[in-house]
Formats: sequence, structure tokens, C-alpha cells
Amino acid sequence: MKWIAIVGVLSAAGLAVARDLNCWPDSDALYLFGSSPNAKQHELFMFSSHHKIDGHRGLIKTNDTRQEFVFYQCSVASSKYKNGGQIRSKTNPSMCVTPGAVHREVNGELEQYPADVDDRISLQPCATDHNLLLRKQWFTKNASPKSCIFQVTHHGWSTDAPSDVIVMSENGVALGSDVNPGTVQSMFLGPKKGFETVAC
Repeated sequence: MKWIAIVGVLSAAGLAVARDLNCWPDSDALYLFGSSPNAKQHELFMFSSHHKIDGHRGLIKTNDTRQEFVFYQCSVASSKYKNGGQIRSKTNPSMCVTPGAVHREVNGELEQYPADVDDRISLQPCATDHNLLLRKQWFTKNASPKSCIFQVTHHGWSTDAPSDVIVMSENGVALGSDVNPGTVQSMFLGPKKGFETVAC
């Protein structure tokens, strides 16, 4: 009985550690946009209540928006994660940019996980526990030639494939993995005009 009690205490302690996700703002309020490597293609994004994904506002391209987002750096939830964090709404920091799935390598092939879900990006409540929702919301950020712009890559667990290729359809926006990302659009946080911005 004593052994069972000790195990219970250790299990509870483990859960407490998993739920101790500490996040803080690590960028200015910026716009979410897609751009190609040569910056000749530029798509501005917003979340629309007219394009729901499982009851949540879905990401669509738009000509103009007032929606801004902040990158929140988070303490690493567990050894499964790289340094990174969440992309949160400026007006409601409890809401996070949430792809519907991650991509992982299985037997040398990339597959979507979970396999049977809508992979489009939506705005959902930010996860605070180490769970699948947090894995979907985990991004890393990378510097770009302009200091006010940085690329955001959906990474999930450190063993997941980085998803930084924008996949657009009439019904929304998703992120995918590509072996040759130099020819496609990637996702960034920055000024509304993106790389057309004269000065940062």
C-alpha cells in the first residue's frame, strides 16, 4: 500500500510539471502573411467567423485585416519539444493559431497525424497542458533579412517534420511539409505589407 501511495504522489508530480507551461510575449503585434522566397507573392491572412472549422474560426486569405498576432515564447513543455511557443491573438491572448494536424515521418514517408482530421488552420483556445492540442500549436520562429519580419514554422514535437509550406484552397489554409520549400510560400509574422515594407 505504501508503494502504491508513493507512485500516486510521483504521478501527480509528473502531471504538475506537464501543466506548468510558462509563456511570455516575444514579438511585437504583427500580421500573419504568406510569402514566396523571392517575395513576389504575398498573401495576407485573417480568421473568419464565416469559415468555421469544427466550430472554430478558420484562416483565410484577405485583402485587408486588423487582426494582429504575437509570438509567445514558452518554456519547453517536455523533452519532446524544441525551443518555441505559440502564436496568440493580440486582442485575446487566450486564443492560438492551431493547425489541424502535424506531420511525422513513418518508415521514411511523411504522414499526417492524426490521419482522419481536418488539417486546416483555425483559432482555438491556447493549450496549457502537454497534450495533442499543444503539439498542434507549437511553432518555432526564424530570422529573416528584415528585423521586423520572421518566419514561423509549425513544428509540434522535435521528432515531427517541420511544416512551413502554405497549402491554400477555397475553404481555408493549411500547412504542409515539402522537400523543396524554396519554390513555395511560407508563413511569416510581420508588417501588413510584408517584405514590401520599406523600413522596419
